[in-house]
Amino acid sequence: MNHSEYLLTLQDDLRSYLNGTMESEKKKTFEALLQTDQDLMGEFQRHRCLDLIRRSNTMLKAQPDIRQILKEPIEPDFRQYDELHSDKPARRYFSGKLIAGAAIGVILLLIGGAIWRHSAQQTEYLQELADPFMKPYQNIVHFNQQHSDEAYPRAMEEYENGRYPQTVKLLNEYLRSNNNENAFFYTGMSLGMIKKYRQAISPFKSAAQSKSFIAPVAKWYLALSYLELGEAKEAAALLKELENDDSHGADARLLLQKLKGI
Repeated sequence: MNHSEYLLTLQDDLRSYLNGTMESEKKKTFEALLQTDQDLMGEFQRHRCLDLIRRSNTMLKAQPDIRQILKEPIEPDFRQYDELHSDKPARRYFSGKLIAGAAIGVILLLIGGAIWRHSAQQTEYLQELADPFMKPYQNIVHFNQQHSDEAYPRAMEEYENGRYPQTVKLLNEYLRSNNNENAFFYTGMSLGMIKKYRQAISPFKSAAQSKSFIAPVAKWYLALSYLELGEAKEAAALLKELENDDSHGADARLLLQKLKGI
């Protein structure tokens, strides 16, 4: 089992323990590990907090039909009271629209809060899936010594040294007058390494649309970027295209399995 698979298995174990679905023998072993492994205990506490948030999202399963509430004004009926007190001036009935509006406002706030919590929780889960795989891809670009002063070679030197902001700056300079799928890919890769996933989408797309060796690699990292952004649908569509890829097929199938039901 590689490190990525280990992390995903650990997440499954934490969820099954919290959900009460872990087998009894495995549960005893897991609880013993919790007592001795501080890192595991830290992950357990974090997942426990997420689980509490998940359980509080009952509003998402029982949203009222707000349109039905708005259909008719709420009007208190004082007729019986007025019949008993006919000697007093007739009471002026009032519409309960103000009360209904306030109630609806509260309901909308509660629903909005629950939706936001659910969205944040789902995004964090997707990020946990992507993080083990979001590592810098090796440099496959090589140059002759005579080109060493140009922006592209200097960019790749910065990339190899892990100086990703400088890599992005030099590659953008190069791409102003050139159309190169590898340069697009390493621009996206460098942006991903500094967690600018939204900005990485465009260069990854440019590289993925090419016919070169780098296209499926770019598609893989594009899918991971969507996961980091919490956009499961877009990620799943790309992962399905990679299911039979020689390099990323196994990992793509693993992530697709984790995305079921989202």
